Amino acid sequence: LLNFFMNLNFKDGRIEIHSGAANIILKDTSVVIDDYVMDFPGEFERRGVFVEIRESGSLLFVLTIEGKTLIYLPEGTSAESLEALRDLNNKDMVIFPANETLWKTVETWEASVIAPFGTKAGEFLSKLGQTVEKSDAASIKATDFESEVTRFVALG
Repeated sequence: LLNFFMNLNFKDGRIEIHSGAANIILKDTSVVIDDYVMDFPGEFERRGVFVEIRESGSLLFVLTIEGKTLIYLPEGTSAESLEALRDLNNKDMVIFPANETLWKTVETWEASVIAPFGTKAGEFLSKLGQTVEKSDAASIKATDFESEVTRFVALG
């Protein structure tokens, strides 16, 4: 975990993650790793990345990258559908569309890294009183998960 490093990029309305040997693309209805498309409920493994897709009104994505749990909520996720994730003990990082309805649930998860995305992501975090540099790219390190303080990253 000492070498844990992840790059997030937001471009063309999608999120790209580079971690170790894996290049991951998060889209509204799928997760793609090296041209391998995962777009229906189930459990998948590619390049050491475990992907679990749950369906609850829309698709919800749970990725395990180097032992860290990343939850990706695509555009259009409803607050009600988040019930489907209640059994997850670890929610290390959450990437979700910047909206207050989802935030009410996400803030109770106490994630180490919270990354709202979309054109209003920066504005959204400012309203929550978070000082954040708005960026299309961010680097996440092991220390971000060890800190007592949540790191906020605005993508978009």
